[in-house]
Formats: sequence, C-alpha cells, structure tokens
Amino acid sequence: MTMGDFTIFNAVDRVKETGDLFKGALGKGIDLTAAINKAKKVFG
Repeated sequence: MTMGDFTIFNAVDRVKETGDLFKGALGKGIDLTAAINKAKKVFG
C-alpha cells in the first residue's frame, strides 16, 4: 500500500478496519478549552 491508496473517500472504511490510528499518540485527547486559555495567557 502507498499513501495514494488512502483518500477521503475510503477514510471511514479504513478507520472501521484498523481503528483509531492516533489513539496511542493522543490518548484520551486534550481539554481544548484549557489549551486555549493557556495560549491566551502565553500569547496575550
């Protein structure tokens, strides 16, 4: 398989087949509100 084999048209089937490929890297996810508030403090 190559990168060209993966398109927006087959993405849902790919996720159903392999599961969430990013779960191991992202874990439970992030608190987006907290991230935005932290960024506001840092960047004003």
